[in-house]
This record gives sequence, structure tokens and C-alpha cells, in this order.
Amino acid sequence: MSSSATIRDAQPSDFDAIAEVVTEAFGQPDEAVLVARLVSDGDAWINLVADLEGSVVGNVIVSPIRLEPALTLSCGGVAPLSVTPALHGRGIGGQLMFTMIDACRAQGIDALFLLGHAAYYPRFGFRPSRIGNEYGATDSFMDL
Repeated sequence: MSSSATIRDAQPSDFDAIAEVVTEAFGQPDEAVLVARLVSDGDAWINLVADLEGSVVGNVIVSPIRLEPALTLSCGGVAPLSVTPALHGRGIGGQLMFTMIDACRAQGIDALFLLGHAAYYPRFGFRPSRIGNEYGATDSFMDL
């Protein structure tokens, strides 16, 4: 079943709702703390929310990452993707991902990386990365 949400740039007035959605989606506040830090440090290149009938029900952030040795690529890390658990399976995460990917292309971001479920993210073009990473090169570390 699909629910069409409005995907839009996050606004300062969304902060509390984003924290609630992220905490609920991950079952603990650590990811919400990460989101707050990225936003407050000015490191959220892209910060999108899914708005369903006036309520924030999803969020995705892209922040800059650095490859070593340094390359002339503009690379972003996608984290976290969050959707209110009661709305999982309705296409809201997909809407956020496709809109985020389009926004990254429009901004000239060359590559995206994420740590996530290997069965979910390939539908958006992500594949296991061959680039070494601090998580160990697993099927869960992916790039686009």
C-alpha cells in the first residue's frame, strides 16, 4: 500500500518532530542526536522531511564525507533515513530516497555512501561498496 507524502526541505520548526520520528524509527535517541548535531554544525547538505497531512512522518539527511586519500569528488553520506514505524511499507522511505538522490544530482554531488540494509537500498541504485571504510567492507556499506 502506498501513501503519498509531500517531500520538502526541513524547516527549523520541524526540529522536534524530526527528533521524534528518528527516535521512534530507531527505538532510541542516538540517531536523533546525530541529526541534531549535523544540523547545528551546518553539515546537513540536504535535509528532507516527508509531510503527511501536516505531520512530519519521515526524514533523510545527506552530509559531506571525505575520502582518503582526498579525491576531487563531492561525496555525501546518507544517514539516517527514518520513517514513522506505523507507516513502514507505504512507500514514504522510497519517496524520500528518490527525492534526495535527485537533489544530490542537482547539487552536483558525485557519490553517495550509506550503511544500511543490503536488501533495501539496491532499489535506489546503491550497491555494496568496494571502498574500505571504518565499518569493515561489508554488504551493508553501499555507494551510488
